[in-house]
Amino acid sequence: MKYFETRQNNTGQTDEQLEPIFKSLADTFSYKWLKTPGAHPLQQLWLRRDILATNELYLFGDAILRLKSIDPKWLADQVKLVKTDHVNNRNGAMFEINAVAILATADQDVNPTRGNNPGYDAILKLTDKKSMRVSLKNYGDSSHFKTFSFQAKQIEEHLITVLKNAGVMAVQVTIENIGGYPETSDWQELKENLEGIIAAYRNKNVRLFGMEKWAIVLSTLLDELQPFHQAFNSYTLIIASSYHKNGHKNLLDKLDEAAANLMKHSKGENDEICNLVFVHLPEAASIVACKEWAESYLADHSEKLLTGVILYQPVVATDPENDTSFIHHGFQLVFNTAKYETWNATGIQLHFTIPVGILNSAPSTNSVMVEKNGEKELISYPDKYFFQRGNLYLDSVKDAQGSMHGNMQRLASGVFSHSVFQPFPEQQAIVFSGRFAPFDKLLVI
Repeated sequence: MKYFETRQNNTGQTDEQLEPIFKSLADTFSYKWLKTPGAHPLQQLWLRRDILATNELYLFGDAILRLKSIDPKWLADQVKLVKTDHVNNRNGAMFEINAVAILATADQDVNPTRGNNPGYDAILKLTDKKSMRVSLKNYGDSSHFKTFSFQAKQIEEHLITVLKNAGVMAVQVTIENIGGYPETSDWQELKENLEGIIAAYRNKNVRLFGMEKWAIVLSTLLDELQPFHQAFNSYTLIIASSYHKNGHKNLLDKLDEAAANLMKHSKGENDEICNLVFVHLPEAASIVACKEWAESYLADHSEKLLTGVILYQPVVATDPENDTSFIHHGFQLVFNTAKYETWNATGIQLHFTIPVGILNSAPSTNSVMVEKNGEKELISYPDKYFFQRGNLYLDSVKDAQGSMHGNMQRLASGVFSHSVFQPFPEQQAIVFSGRFAPFDKLLVI
C-alpha cells in the first residue's frame, strides 16, 4: 500500500523518500484511524492533500520515526495521549514528541524521562560532562486570542450577508482595533454599524470610518487576474487587534511552574548539569515580547534553579517577492548570562533538527498586501492579533479557440481566488476551487 501518493510535495524529498515517513505514521496511529473523518488534527491533515498538510505530516512523521529508535516505550505512551479527545493532553503530547525530536541531533543525545516525571521531561546530553534537564511547556492559544478569532469570524459571516444585500461585488475591508483590546460590546457595535458602513461606501463612496474602538478602511478590489463574476460577492477582510494587557501572564506562569518543579524535584544545578525550559509559543504571541519577559524573569529570579529558556514559535510564513509559503521555525535562546557563561565556559553550542522549513532567530511579522489608491501596498501589523479571510470569484475567460480557462490560487492565508464557469447566461454558474489549506494554521507542530 502507498501512503504518500497523490499528495502535493514541495519538501525537497522525493515521493519514495517520504513514503517510509508516512508509513511510520500509518503504522503508529493506524491507517484506518488516520483516514477516518474527524475533528482530530492528525485525521484532518491526513485527509488533506495540500502542501501545508504534507509538510506538517512530514515533520511529525519524521519525529515519530526517529523517536522509535530513541525510546519506543515513551513514544507509545505519548501516542496514546495524542489520540485522546482531551485537547490539552493531546497538544502537550504532540509538542513533547516534536520537541524531543528537535533536540535529538548527531551532536547531542536526548532521552525523555519516564513515568510523568514532575520535575522535567528530558535529559539533553551535550558532552560526556555537560547535560541539561529540560522541562517542556506547551503555551497554546490564549483565551483572548480565541475570543478575538471567534468574534472576527462572526464579523466575516455578517459582512458576507451585508455585501450580498447591498449588491457590493468587489471590496476590500480593513478593520483595525484602536484604544485597547476589544470587549464584547465593541464587537457588537462594529457588527451593528457594518450595514451602514457598506451602504455609505456604495452610495457615497465613503471609504474611511472611525469608531471608538475601530478604524475602518474600504477600497475597491482590482480585477488584475480576471474580471470578477457578477453573480458572487468578492471580498477580502483584514481585522487586527491590540494584544490583551495580560498577554504575558501565561508565559510567566509557565516559567514559574517549571522553575518551581525543577527546584522541588531536581537535585540542583552544578558544573555538569543545569536546567532549561523549552516553551512552545502560539503564532499569535509576540516572540520578541516573550523574549524580553523571559530575560527579565531570569534576571529577577537568579535564585531559582533555572539557567535558560528556549522559545520556539513555528508559523506559516510567506515570501511575497517569490510568492512562496513555508514553515518558519522561530527560535530565541534566553539565558541567565552569568550562570550560563560560568556553566558553559567552553562555549558548547545547542543544535536543532528541522527536516523541512526555515530555522530563524528573526521573528515573522503579520503583513498584508492591500489595494490603496489603485496601487498595491504592503502593510505590517506587528504585535497584534490578526485575522485575514477572503474569496475572489473570477469569471472564466474564453480564448481564440473557444476553450475556457480560469485561475484558482491561494493569494494569502485564508484568501483564495475561485474560477467561475458559465458558458451561457441562462446556465447555472459552476465554481471551481483549488486544493489549498483553508488557512495558514499549523495543527500538530
